[in-house]
Amino acid sequence: MQREALTLAIEALSWMELRRINGRLALRRTARQLGIRDESALRHAFRLIMEATRRRNAVDNLTAQALGQEEFEDLSLGVRSFLRIYTYEVKYGEKSLQEALDIASLAREILGPKELAPVEEALDLIPHLELWLEGLPDDEAMALRTFHPAWYVRYCAELLGRGDALRLLQAPGPRDLRCIRHHSQGRGRDDAEGQGRHPIQDQTHRKRPLGPHPDMRLARRR
Repeated sequence: MQREALTLAIEALSWMELRRINGRLALRRTARQLGIRDESALRHAFRLIMEATRRRNAVDNLTAQALGQEEFEDLSLGVRSFLRIYTYEVKYGEKSLQEALDIASLAREILGPKELAPVEEALDLIPHLELWLEGLPDDEAMALRTFHPAWYVRYCAELLGRGDALRLLQAPGPRDLRCIRHHSQGRGRDDAEGQGRHPIQDQTHRKRPLGPHPDMRLARRR
């Protein structure tokens, strides 16, 4: 995995969670802030962002098993974002154990070993976990298996019947992996908002200060 792609994806996912913006805008903003123009890195980062986001309910189910729900929620934005990428890659991206170790090694360089220390054991556990469905209502279990919100599963089942709803929910969705260029034409208010800042530095939505993020100017304000 490219280091730049992982850095972009971690930062963009953090923006998405902090500011509730979409992946395309988050990546464009992040690429501009970090000065990354490599199209291969941008394409790779966009794929990671979209795939981790699409499977977020299942990914969070697995990470919560490995860490505990409260411990997961108490992590910094950067570490949470990395865990979502890592879990997607090792559980749904068909990465080998060695490739998983390589991803973790890159994250230590990007986030810093101290920041990643609380989740080191979870990194070893996640590749061996499966979705925990025991005791869940049918709609919630189906939501995890098909990577959809439970409310949408219930809606489809009521509208179409369980069989047709399941076929719809399991159908592969369209993938938009076109290159995202950081030098987009024009810049709206959402693009300008927060320019020069990074979500890992913004502590207004956090219960405790975030850890250091030294790599690639992630700890610097412009």
